[in-house]
Amino acid sequence: MARPIEYDKSEVLTKAMEIFWRQGYDSTSMKDLVEATGLTTRSMYNIFESKNGLFRASLEWYYDKTVKWRYDRLLEENGLEAIKNFMDVIAARRSRNGCLFVNTVSDRANIEDSCLDIVEDYFYKLEHAFIEKLTYAKEHEGYEDDPILRAKQLVVVIKGLSVHSKDVKALEENNRIVNDFMDLMKIH
Repeated sequence: MARPIEYDKSEVLTKAMEIFWRQGYDSTSMKDLVEATGLTTRSMYNIFESKNGLFRASLEWYYDKTVKWRYDRLLEENGLEAIKNFMDVIAARRSRNGCLFVNTVSDRANIEDSCLDIVEDYFYKLEHAFIEKLTYAKEHEGYEDDPILRAKQLVVVIKGLSVHSKDVKALEENNRIVNDFMDLMKIH
């Protein structure tokens, strides 16, 4: 009887997530993943079935560890303040790697649909959360703009900030960019 593979799931997924985040899916080799995680190639295939399987698990881990709390907070709050708080957190992010979800959408050529579905589902839910908050603001706070259009624009700005943040000099500009954009959208 074969011995079960022993590994620290948290450590393996964190290390795999970090290397995919830093290098991108295509530029990350199985050798890189073996070195980063400490698992053998065989163990990796036994646990995750493929590089895409490990990438999918890394995307889910990324959501759980870096995205979920922001999204949950957005859902808990109402109106314009919810959006302002969410965007302030996005502007304050200090990752020179951008956002793993945005990087995935940008580097989609060899990524399986099941991985892209995770990312696209998140951005779809985020857009609809923005629509809900802006609709609330329209009904209760006197907001006058189109919630659907503005929600789409917010998602586009978030994706753009992720790419922009890869330039170390740009990190300092993010707060000003977000504040100016929020003023243009009449979200104060």
